[in-house]
Amino acid sequence: QIFVEGGGALPTSPAIWNDLWNSAFSFGLGAGMSIFPWLEVNGGFSTMTFSLNSLQAKSVMRYQGIEEVEGGAVSATQFYGTARFIAVPKSRTNPYAEATAGYFSSSAEDVVIEGVLVNSMEDVSGLSMGGAAGIQYALGDYWTAYTKYNYIVNFTDNFIKPNYTTNLTGIG
Repeated sequence: QIFVEGGGALPTSPAIWNDLWNSAFSFGLGAGMSIFPWLEVNGGFSTMTFSLNSLQAKSVMRYQGIEEVEGGAVSATQFYGTARFIAVPKSRTNPYAEATAGYFSSSAEDVVIEGVLVNSMEDVSGLSMGGAAGIQYALGDYWTAYTKYNYIVNFTDNFIKPNYTTNLTGIG
């Protein structure tokens, strides 16, 4: 089987991630096979880019000038494998659960307030684990549509450790 996925990606934690970055659109591709009628294994790739909430960033940095906050988008890529457990095999409508393990990599643009501050973040990568619950519906013999709630945890000690270069004149 071959699949194409798309959906919303919501940043949740650490708190700074949830507060300062907007949700993103996630796009994924993958392939897999059915081992048993109740078990599928898949491998895939997904990518998303979270944009910086510039108004919230200004508030957190306590900057009150008129210069715009620019940049700061964080891109994340994940390579993963899943085991999908199908609750009602060979039925047209099937609830299912997935276990996911993989590798993630993220990179960020510099956050810039012209003439005042440049904040850069290191690229980060590591182990990624998660789970999902969903429902799939057979559209025909070869086509299936599905929806799922997927929760992924990326493990790293280096996530969002900023490196500041500041010009203190102009910071409110």
